[in-house]
Amino acid sequence: QDCVLYGDFNTDLSDDKLKSAALLLWADSHSLAPFLPPSSTSRRSSRTIDFALSIGADIDIQVLTGKTSSDHHPLI
Repeated sequence: QDCVLYGDFNTDLSDDKLKSAALLLWADSHSLAPFLPPSSTSRRSSRTIDFALSIGADIDIQVLTGKTSSDHHPLI
């Protein structure tokens, strides 16, 4: 209960149907709900591959667009 998992899941829930179906099936089996940021997280494309999964907590997440050495924008 009251758990939040943030991460780079390497799948875009709206574009990667096969990979996202497997992830969402696993998340659902653990009562986890996905929370997506309002903008893309990849610096090389318009994909959102970093997001959060939560159980028992309603969360708001944002994308930090400042300088980073990563190829992803971090979540806050």
